[in-house]
Amino acid sequence: MINRTWLHKIEREGRKQKPDTVKEAIRTLKFILSAWEDEEADGSPPEIKPNKNREVVKRTKSGSMTLQLEKVNCGKATCQKCKNGPSHGPYWYGYWKEGGKTKSKYIGKNLSPD
Repeated sequence: MINRTWLHKIEREGRKQKPDTVKEAIRTLKFILSAWEDEEADGSPPEIKPNKNREVVKRTKSGSMTLQLEKVNCGKATCQKCKNGPSHGPYWYGYWKEGGKTKSKYIGKNLSPD
């Protein structure tokens, strides 16, 4: 499980790495941590409605957040990859409840900063 100690270690070690890559990894981890900490009153993760432009490959729930690995449809009429359904990715997305509405954020190809 991701925790703040791990995040601080990444920040320290990140000074030796490419700044943009480390900054993006830290931003993603902070986003995930904040979503886990900002639980709704009941503390349950949101239920995600099926979407015809996305295919769920993997789903995991932690705290008040749902993380999904999804293949997506780009929406371009001439895309050969999307002819038979969503084919781009898979990409990770985070879903959480905020003010009674389900919110989402693109995380990336990888869930971890590695």
